[in-house]
Amino acid sequence: VFMIVDSTYGYLDANKFAKEQFEELADIHKGEKLSGRLIDLFLSEKTEMVIGERHYEKFIKELTVKDKVRGYCLIMLNVTKRYNMMEELKEAKESKSNFLSNMSHEIRTPMNAIVGMTEILLRSDLSDQDRGYLMNIKNSGASLLTIINDILDFSKIESGKLEIIEEEY
Repeated sequence: VFMIVDSTYGYLDANKFAKEQFEELADIHKGEKLSGRLIDLFLSEKTEMVIGERHYEKFIKELTVKDKVRGYCLIMLNVTKRYNMMEELKEAKESKSNFLSNMSHEIRTPMNAIVGMTEILLRSDLSDQDRGYLMNIKNSGASLLTIINDILDFSKIESGKLEIIEEEY
């Protein structure tokens, strides 16, 4: 969308996309003052806007001659695809965080059982070889639990659910 007006917001020119987007441009003649809605587009400080189902990024450029403002140029870029892509990425990130959180909880419970049962077996009479095997199971299980807990922490950080408490120690 591209539109040019003079310094009093009198219409000068617009491209076909501007005329399609703003019906009031169809009946306006060169020099006639724009409608209040269109003047608001030029005066608004908002740089992002939604019109219908389209998302736009807005730019205003002053047109000056010898340091005197003679008019304004409005450029509105259609950023709907980028906006939709960002929304999809947000949803994908949220889905990933939920998946990691759920899977971490589902894996942590059986891993705790494995580590706990290994600990119980280590308290019984065992050959040195069996004790070595169980220690490997216990150490590997503890390492996996650390990884699972780290994944849970990352998913909590991403979702904003991790609470940091300051304490002296």
